[in-house]
Amino acid sequence: MSLECALNSAAAHGVIAEQIPTGSKGLAAAKLLGVSEMRITFLSPPFNLSGGIKVILLHAGELARLGHSVTIISHGQQSRSLTERLRSIKNGRGLIFRPKIRAPSGVAHIEIEPARSITCRDVPDSDAVVATWWETADWVTALSPSKGRKFYFVQGHETYPPIPSRSRDTYKLPLKKIVVSKWLKNIMEEEYGDKDVAVVPNTVDRMTFYSDQREKQDRPTIGLLYSTAFPKGLHTSLRAIELAMQKIKNIKVISFGNERKSRRFPLPRDSAFERSPSSDQIRELYSQCDVWLTSSISDGFNLTALEAMACGTPVIATRVGWPAEGIIDNVNGILRDVDDAPGLADAVVRILTLPDKEWQVMSECAHRTTTTSSWQESTKLMEAVLAA
Repeated sequence: MSLECALNSAAAHGVIAEQIPTGSKGLAAAKLLGVSEMRITFLSPPFNLSGGIKVILLHAGELARLGHSVTIISHGQQSRSLTERLRSIKNGRGLIFRPKIRAPSGVAHIEIEPARSITCRDVPDSDAVVATWWETADWVTALSPSKGRKFYFVQGHETYPPIPSRSRDTYKLPLKKIVVSKWLKNIMEEEYGDKDVAVVPNTVDRMTFYSDQREKQDRPTIGLLYSTAFPKGLHTSLRAIELAMQKIKNIKVISFGNERKSRRFPLPRDSAFERSPSSDQIRELYSQCDVWLTSSISDGFNLTALEAMACGTPVIATRVGWPAEGIIDNVNGILRDVDDAPGLADAVVRILTLPDKEWQVMSECAHRTTTTSSWQESTKLMEAVLAA
């Protein structure tokens, strides 16, 4: 496929920036509303290095920059028990380390003691109050009207272990939902009967994640996120790599993550692993890969997939989250079913064995894939929903 044909195919599916209608419509709506200053409160889980917290902080910081009064209320980090710390060492992860994460400039952050509900006495009077996690959805529902119009920012379908089964009930609460992907919007409609759901997609900072014209690596290279969290499906990725290595003997694996490697999920021999790398280091890691592999079982968005694409790396992913709508087979990557390790392995082999020119076409299509043009535009969509 020529680059022109590939780009036309991608544009027809709405994954090239100029073809995305959601952003322009949302921005137009914001302008028509003439959005004035709002008092906005987010109820958040304890701050950590997860992608979900990163997205909350990005939106909060940008809303503050737009002139709104923004507060985040979260629990403080709960101390780990001696048993948990010993188990971490036994599993090969070492001592548990929690870096201090701060709210963005201009955003007030209120930490309350762990293990108690957030109630009206904790929440300032606001124009909008936003739940950001299944547990906070119950708390927002119970707040008085003075705390603001009630929203539920849904970044995943959190119905998997070890999350309690009651989390599913929160998607039936009378809260206006804001989701990060069409995949989640479809779930909210099909499983919970909610047709009034706004999509505010995550995006990628093109000043941080970018690519010059790429070439294939001298040694076929696969990249993946190292996360042992159940929904990330790491076991499937590792099995797929094992199968791919039976056909391509000299595959190199590059990985990064915020946790130490676990003996339960060993990487292949000679793999490169970076723990908690900086954004610049992550960009370099993406740029050293011929393909990025993600095998999520459930993933509301999958930000690393979009970041890898911004760095010119084609992505192989399961049909969950944003990749289900953003990846076009054999154009900017390949989609496979959940738990399909053999199918993922075949996709890895296909991309790694592409002739150089064909791989470069796929790399360029991956590079041009986007949702909105910037985090500023995504937050404008959020602003329009909160103000409506």
